[in-house]
Amino acid sequence: MNVYVQDCIQVPTDGKRYSNASNRNTYGLYDGEIETLQEPINSEIKDGQWLGGIVESQGEGGNVIVCAHRYTVRDINSRTKRVIDSKRGMVGMCYILDPELTFPQNKMIGSKNVVIVREGIRGPRLEVKGNFDDHSTWGVCQLGTSAGFVGDSGSISEESLALFGAPGCFAWRGNLFASEVGSQRRYEVAVSHKNSRDYDKHGHLGLSVASGKFDGDILYFVSGAPQAGKTGSVFFFLKSNLPNFEMDSELTLHGEVFGEGFGHALVTLDINGDTNADLLVGAPFFEEGSIYIYPSRYTRSKRRKRSNVLNGKIKIVGAKPLSQFGLSLCSAGDLNRDGFDDFAVGAPYESDVGGAVYIFFGGSLGLRSRAGFDSSNKISSIVLKATEVASQIITGKDFSSLIPSRRLETFGGSLSGGMDMDRNGYPDLLIGAYSSNYVFLLRSRPIIDIETSVDGKSLEGVDPGASGCEEHPDSEESCFSFKTCFKVLHEDKTLFEEDGRLNLNFVIEVEPEKPIPRISLRLANRDSYENRSRTIADTIIIEGDENHCTKIIGYVGGLHADIQTPVPFSMSYSIIQDEPLYDPNGPLPFINNYPILNQDQAKKTFQATFDKDCGEDDICKSAIVISPFLRDKSGLELNKAPTKNGYYTIELGSLKSNVLILDVHLNNTGEAAYESTFHVLFPHEAVSYVGLSDDSDLNAPILKNASWLLFNSGNPFKNTENGTRVKLRFQLQDSIEDKIIQFYLNTNTSSIQIVDPSTFVNLVIVTRAEVKIVGGGSPSVVYYGGKRPVDIKGESALLSTTQIGPQVSHKYQVMNGGPSTVSVVTVQVDWPIQVENGKPQGKWLMYLTEEPVLKNGKGYCVLPAGVFSNPLNYSYYDGGSTKKSRRLKRELERIVTPSFHDPLKGIRIFTFDCNRGTAKCINITCQIYDLGNQESVTILIKSRLWNATLEEDYNLDFDPSEEVKVEVFSKAMVMLDGDVSQNIADDYFAIRTVAHR
Repeated sequence: MNVYVQDCIQVPTDGKRYSNASNRNTYGLYDGEIETLQEPINSEIKDGQWLGGIVESQGEGGNVIVCAHRYTVRDINSRTKRVIDSKRGMVGMCYILDPELTFPQNKMIGSKNVVIVREGIRGPRLEVKGNFDDHSTWGVCQLGTSAGFVGDSGSISEESLALFGAPGCFAWRGNLFASEVGSQRRYEVAVSHKNSRDYDKHGHLGLSVASGKFDGDILYFVSGAPQAGKTGSVFFFLKSNLPNFEMDSELTLHGEVFGEGFGHALVTLDINGDTNADLLVGAPFFEEGSIYIYPSRYTRSKRRKRSNVLNGKIKIVGAKPLSQFGLSLCSAGDLNRDGFDDFAVGAPYESDVGGAVYIFFGGSLGLRSRAGFDSSNKISSIVLKATEVASQIITGKDFSSLIPSRRLETFGGSLSGGMDMDRNGYPDLLIGAYSSNYVFLLRSRPIIDIETSVDGKSLEGVDPGASGCEEHPDSEESCFSFKTCFKVLHEDKTLFEEDGRLNLNFVIEVEPEKPIPRISLRLANRDSYENRSRTIADTIIIEGDENHCTKIIGYVGGLHADIQTPVPFSMSYSIIQDEPLYDPNGPLPFINNYPILNQDQAKKTFQATFDKDCGEDDICKSAIVISPFLRDKSGLELNKAPTKNGYYTIELGSLKSNVLILDVHLNNTGEAAYESTFHVLFPHEAVSYVGLSDDSDLNAPILKNASWLLFNSGNPFKNTENGTRVKLRFQLQDSIEDKIIQFYLNTNTSSIQIVDPSTFVNLVIVTRAEVKIVGGGSPSVVYYGGKRPVDIKGESALLSTTQIGPQVSHKYQVMNGGPSTVSVVTVQVDWPIQVENGKPQGKWLMYLTEEPVLKNGKGYCVLPAGVFSNPLNYSYYDGGSTKKSRRLKRELERIVTPSFHDPLKGIRIFTFDCNRGTAKCINITCQIYDLGNQESVTILIKSRLWNATLEEDYNLDFDPSEEVKVEVFSKAMVMLDGDVSQNIADDYFAIRTVAHR
């Protein structure tokens, strides 16, 4: 191999087909002996056919499949020989190439080396049939969307089995084709007219294909249908002599989550080394994406059901949302030469890195060093994270320096592995990045098998309160020591330096994820106390298979509160060597000169634990109980319902100074609680935190926000007889809209809490307010009259409000006798604006001259829609009469009858009242906000008594010897929310104005 560009050649595929010289629209024969490549005939559509979208190799010395799954054909008019462009079928097509990447030199390649849907195309000239474009059958099969050689079909020969996926057949139910490469025998299919209803429409069977012997010597064809059943399915087929495969329904696998695309990618390999095929299934479309590993469980027991062959699974989920982990899969061969097949998984849309490829090592348990089987050798269904179990993660960002002019994307979109391209004894990996038009060949380096260990006895139960240790007895800080060791298991002299020595870098870091670690380190044999840090590094030399150990001293800082959680360490060894240099115009460097250590052992994590006041298992199990009480300022407990967890109740405004005390008792009945915190959450709209009482056991809290208090309750918070008490003072708001104030109390600790400490304290707010309304008129008695007809003027003859009649003001006072503040008080005033005459418009009575106003409080008054003060727009000063006074013709009106008439006493009284139907009234609405205890608000309504109305209709014409008196009433009513408790007897008041003639 080399990196030369000039020796790259194009592999010819299309163009080995003759066309009719006289008419290029007709169909033609394929011929492998054609030397000059021919242009496509007009009945073919090769633009956009995606030739090379699928390329599959049979292995070294084997054949190669090249597919164009969007290859399309068109019909030809039998008489005119012209193309019928409206009738076309995207049938798809694949070519089978020889090991030399050429067609055989014979005229039979059309039947042996071209795989196409024969149900739509017939004969050696590949002419279309009558219904070739029917999408409900074979018209949109898109054969070649996936393809693969059957690995267990025997030795490589010209008649090897190959599988082809066609997900568009039968209304996108999909199909699977199996063909003997190099044979003229007809292929077999999984789906036909007879059984197509057994599969889901739009299930896309054939989007992925694989094969293997999972059950002894039984060969299975496997195909994914990632849209079947909404989650996706994988189907298993047995090769038979019938035109259709026999589906083994007992082995069918189904996805777990809607839309995950289970079965989008398939790979078979021997991951556990039992010589039987195991199955990998990609499901890339739900959240991060995932893959499923199904190790085979072949046994020779006759009583075993076939459904148990792949019973159980190992699920590995991706690292980042929408990364499509599992979109591509491939067997990578045995990268570390441990006898187990390894595999690669692509996540081409992993953000920030341009895509990623994860390398996983196989092992006897399904994954190397991972538990996948129980004691009876049965698979346990487990879920693992890719970042935690991958042996190596390769990202597109790692290659950004190679293509500085653009950002690499979709790295890992396609994968191919298992072939030793540079013949160094290790399989290599090919990675595609389709949206960036790049392909990367990653060559595998030789692996030195090693064993690393940590002597961690002193890492258990480190006493953070002690001083000194055996290696440093004078230290004022607590300290401890441990050893890390390195050994080569299988020495390969060719991988060492010429002198037989291996030079290594050695690095240990404590708490890599924390900005400030709890422990600092130094080398015991060299570094001084002052040189301690979070990271130590050293260079070591290994000769042969010696066991090399390094002693490290760790120091515990005194300012760290967390002694409950273990302290993590990361350890790594790497070979000191030059990196290979690539010459674009020269051969590739020999990769065996640049070995790598077995990364499973070269990188490890371990931890140290602290000595704690806990049980024998060193796990602290605390049991914190919170007992809350609500009290007033004097310390008396508020009224509480007699039930368990009963609600407290108060009347709003009844607490002295509106001070509320939350009295909390904290008791730990279990083991010590480390890094214990106490949390109080409350509605700041209803109560505000004031401070702690002097007799509280805890220090002042941290105010996380307006509704959250955080207390440090102890490190550790131990089991004591009296526990801890804290009293919090709150100020209640004068007006509270919520009817229940809820305090949420909880504790948090790094220990395990065996009981749920969280609790609620509920305080029911009862609003009781004695709201009443009173009022009076100013003046209470007025006079009307005048000489008729001179002084009797209609509304059109008036210029000023002073000419209407005497001014009358009604003043209502709304008072709150407490104890609670009322958030909203509504007052409705019925105002007698006109005389009731049985008509839509009556004569004016109490003419509003100004807008009603609300004084000494928050709120407003409004008139009904369409009603205005001073609607006739009179001026508010007496400018004199400029209009000629004229006598108005008296209209026939319905005159209000006297409400009281005593001829003996000589008195006649007329009453105008909304409720009696003698006055037309409007409704004035006033809203009063936050009316506090012992507060009052005044509503003022100014008007003019319409003199002309009274003088014209209610005068001495009845009997000149009688006294005529008119009384006019406005009435007001107070309305409160239904949850306010009060006496409604004083919620109504009427103001009476008396007018004398």
